[in-house]
Amino acid sequence: MLGKWHLGYFSPLFLPTARGFDTWIGYANGENYYWSKRSPDYPEFVDFIESTKDCYWTYSEDDRHEYSTTFYTNKALTILDEHPATDPLFLYLSYQAVHDPFVDYGKFRTGMPDSYLEDSILEKIHSDIKGRQRQEYVKSLYMLDKAVGQIYDKINEKGLMDNTYIIFMSDNGGCFYGGGKNGPLRGSKGTLFEGGIKVDSFVYSPKLQNPGTIYSGLMHVSDWFPTMLALASISYEPDEDHTLDGVNQVPGWQDIASAPRSSMLYNMYLALTDYDFDIWYNGSFAVRDNRFKLMHTYDDPDYGAWYTPTDEIDGDDDLESDNRCAQQFVTGTFTYWLFDLDADPYETTNLYDSTDETYVDAKEKLYQLLPGYEARSKTKISIHWAKSANKYWQENGGILPWADTDNLVNGADADYPVYCPSEATRRERGLEEERKNFS
Repeated sequence: MLGKWHLGYFSPLFLPTARGFDTWIGYANGENYYWSKRSPDYPEFVDFIESTKDCYWTYSEDDRHEYSTTFYTNKALTILDEHPATDPLFLYLSYQAVHDPFVDYGKFRTGMPDSYLEDSILEKIHSDIKGRQRQEYVKSLYMLDKAVGQIYDKINEKGLMDNTYIIFMSDNGGCFYGGGKNGPLRGSKGTLFEGGIKVDSFVYSPKLQNPGTIYSGLMHVSDWFPTMLALASISYEPDEDHTLDGVNQVPGWQDIASAPRSSMLYNMYLALTDYDFDIWYNGSFAVRDNRFKLMHTYDDPDYGAWYTPTDEIDGDDDLESDNRCAQQFVTGTFTYWLFDLDADPYETTNLYDSTDETYVDAKEKLYQLLPGYEARSKTKISIHWAKSANKYWQENGGILPWADTDNLVNGADADYPVYCPSEATRRERGLEEERKNFS
């Protein structure tokens, strides 16, 4: 694995190499600076880890300050070059592009240098794109597109394409504060409107039937796991305590009549420690079937708006804005919604209070799905910023797992990597250069 993990640095039990991956280089927080690899949330610390199944440490090789899209691409190309062509390979490459912030310390305070792009591309961006945030977003996207092309070319060069699946997807809609605009879909990242949830995705392989098919069935992120197992002809049966939420989507791709999903949960706040959520006054949720979508969430005039690529947004020239797109920032009147997505894919008309029998029945059926989701939910323990983390990171020179693993539930029986003192010399050398470049 390479890139963004975003499942935390509380414990090494949560690192990718404790969850099935053999190696990982990347960051565990939600965002990072592209060059310095420091965390915007805790900018005094580097969030950049290298890990094997046995060992982890702060990454400090000479290439660590490369622009991250280039860095991860080069690492991926090396993996493809060095991995034996006869051995199976799963490469999960989670680019931080096109996530903001697009600025960094020193010479990158104004964003990506012009030298990164061809003159013709740069000229087109400056002439066609309004707003500096939007321009930096488009630059980041262009670099991502080139990177995907390089990886595709390498797979072909190695003669592996005939036995490879390339799966590309985004994780959420764009953030209007960070240059992302999802129009004509409604809403921004951080909302449960379609603009915040519905994303681009494709699968490419010579092994696929009916190439060029556009799939119109419902698909949830949890479906990727059983779908990839099916594509790789891997049989897997979870134990009774760990039934899968996802379904194999391959039959639906081959014949829409065989689409495996008839409903889908977007979000539901349940069983969270330290929080008091109720779906009737502050607990945002959304659920849908093939036609209708039921949702309780805030009617925020900013996050719930329609943003097209040509829209200019207040503050779009502020490259160092602290504004973010996340559910905790969405405010307004807590509202109940029902949309007919077949007739109204851009969510312009709220049908919740309609007395039409079709809509009343649709609403009732969707409400009836909620107890099933609640029964299968698990308690999420919220872990907040702690003084012990700050102390540990200062002592060890970066954002690393900080919990005392001896005190973790099942920690003694789990298989997880440990912090490697043998890497201390490399780390100290890297930290000294950090102080020179980004003090």
